[in-house]
Amino acid sequence: MIKQKTYETIINNLPIGFTTVDENGVTIDFNQAAELITGFSKEEVIGSPHNEVFHPTPGEEPCPLFKHAILRKEPATAKEKTFIKKTGEIITLLVSVAPLYDSDGNFIGGVEIFRDVTEIKRFERERQHILAMFAHDMKNSITTSIGFASRILSGKLENQNECLKIILDELRTVETLITDFLEFSRFEAKEYKPEIQEIDLCNLIKKQIEPISIKARAKNISVLFENDKDQGWTITTDEKMIKRALSNILDNALKYNKPSGKIIIRLKDSGEGVLIEVEDTGIGIPESKQVYIFDAFYRISRDNKGSGLGLSIAKKIIETLGGRIWVKSVFGEGSIFSFFLPRHYSVKSP
Repeated sequence: MIKQKTYETIINNLPIGFTTVDENGVTIDFNQAAELITGFSKEEVIGSPHNEVFHPTPGEEPCPLFKHAILRKEPATAKEKTFIKKTGEIITLLVSVAPLYDSDGNFIGGVEIFRDVTEIKRFERERQHILAMFAHDMKNSITTSIGFASRILSGKLENQNECLKIILDELRTVETLITDFLEFSRFEAKEYKPEIQEIDLCNLIKKQIEPISIKARAKNISVLFENDKDQGWTITTDEKMIKRALSNILDNALKYNKPSGKIIIRLKDSGEGVLIEVEDTGIGIPESKQVYIFDAFYRISRDNKGSGLGLSIAKKIIETLGGRIWVKSVFGEGSIFSFFLPRHYSVKSP
């Protein structure tokens, strides 16, 4: 009994996720850190096949626990694995596994320890790309502007207005890059303090839809708004921040949509808060890239212009206001970006 209590005390106070399965892959233990990391409770997973709960999608990368500990009966350390939490959030786990044997040397199952390294991996990717991408995109616009300015000064151009228009467009691109970068830096440094007030979320969304609808009509894309109830939605939050976040998400839905497609904005009740969905019928996001979609400076294709900060800024805004954001997407069919906001903003303790 004392040994069992000691075991439970140690396992439940580990700062990393811990789970064990029997020889058939059925979960027999699951600690508190594992519950926090995955979003699944111990009661939900004990007695259930590990793969059915945590890796239900056919064809995805094999589970390290099964691949190494169960099938090959070998240990494996520091294996990265993309994981979908119970909430639908995609995270990156660093996993180590080992087979288990009884005192007689009989194989009885496997053990897995893991930790969430999503933020660590995000910072690594951002450090690798931030300066190179920022410098590359600015250099392109500046080089183009210098080229056309030089041609104007040479006096050999007939249509100078067209060249000036191109120069202006390129300088606006640089301005957008710098503005996004400075705003992103403010959120990273936690310098942005929300200005809280009561707002009608329904009216705010309708006003945000107006400018995007004008751009959408040029691509023959329809923009629809679906409200879960007739009356208004009053919440306490930062109006400017919500406008920026929603604008970034809508711009993304328009940029990656298909001609004659749709953008549908839905406003729904969600218990203690509200849920906003932005669905598009665009190109979709490959499953392997969905984990990176909210990373700073990340773009699905290098062919697309922009800072690559739109969705990252939207995520930081929504999290600053006490909410969360996630995406569901089918490559080639479209995406649904969803975010939850509490009805009443409350300052988080430092």
